[in-house]
Amino acid sequence: MAGIRKVLMLAHPEMDHLAYMMFDGLCKVLGAQNIFVYPFVNHYAGGVDKDYILDDGKLGYTAPPGYASSHENPMLPFDELAGMMDEFDIVYLSSARTYAVKAFKQFKKRFGNNMPPLVFSEGEDYQSLCTIEMIKRAFNTAVCFKRELLQGDLDTRKDLHPLYPLPFSAITDNLAPDNPDKDIDVFALFGNTYPIREDIVKLINSSVLLKKYKIHVGIDHFSNEPEKVVWQDPNRFNMPPLLQYKPYHEIMARSKINILARGWGCDTLRRFEAPCYSGLVMSDNIPILTPYPFKDGEHIVYFKNSLAGLVPIIDEFLKSDQDRIRIGKAGREHCMKYHTTEARAKYFLEKIEENI
Repeated sequence: MAGIRKVLMLAHPEMDHLAYMMFDGLCKVLGAQNIFVYPFVNHYAGGVDKDYILDDGKLGYTAPPGYASSHENPMLPFDELAGMMDEFDIVYLSSARTYAVKAFKQFKKRFGNNMPPLVFSEGEDYQSLCTIEMIKRAFNTAVCFKRELLQGDLDTRKDLHPLYPLPFSAITDNLAPDNPDKDIDVFALFGNTYPIREDIVKLINSSVLLKKYKIHVGIDHFSNEPEKVVWQDPNRFNMPPLLQYKPYHEIMARSKINILARGWGCDTLRRFEAPCYSGLVMSDNIPILTPYPFKDGEHIVYFKNSLAGLVPIIDEFLKSDQDRIRIGKAGREHCMKYHTTEARAKYFLEKIEENI
């Protein structure tokens, strides 16, 4: 990345998975000493952000998630960063949330149009282009990226170009060892944030699979029982319904099949967590664009969103070790090559350099 060496990253203290992933990847590609975050986000450095004022007037609190690594990037006040403006190759607006936008306006007031090119990424759950439109119109962005980007929107909204997909990525620093002894047959543990997740749990846990294999497919609650935590028979497979980060990854590493399904957003953390292990990943079909996509039958197995045939497909792959292992290993290799935070940051920088 010879063209871009130093980045001023404007951020927001609330949890934003995409912004953190890009921060982590940029630190690995360019060096943490070259990524200047303003306002400084403590949970990026292993600390806690607290008592910041939310849009509703309440006080916010954000601790580092289980996947986070601590990067020792510079913590500088506004005036010192302003004095370095000529050194930055890009200004990266990593969110359209309040503190990040306020920070850009603060620099804009000082420098006007005499700033490095502005790059924006939008990591929210929705597919609407309204935020991209607003930021591009208000701030004259050089390049925009969107987590939930549809091909149809990319084709028809030429006025928003250059615009690129930027989904989540795999944070690999704190992974569990990839366990070669796959003693769990099927694993999926969901928060009930989209109907297909509940449908998967009900289908598998009422199927013949439960009598034949070691299964843990659960959900935090059913939609008609919002206070009840639902999980598989604890006498058959003793596991709590909700797992912390480390045991959650240890179970994925032990599983022959890991199942994905969309949540509020099509993109999910699990979409890039599960392929970090060599078990077969099975997923619903989602419409958003992904650079270097996982190919059906080569890196992943996609099932119909109607779930038609899902149980027989799972049964077949559990009987056929050779195909399951081949696809699982290929999926892991593909993920580690194209979908780590470092790989995503390289893609991000390449697209920016193509346009500025």
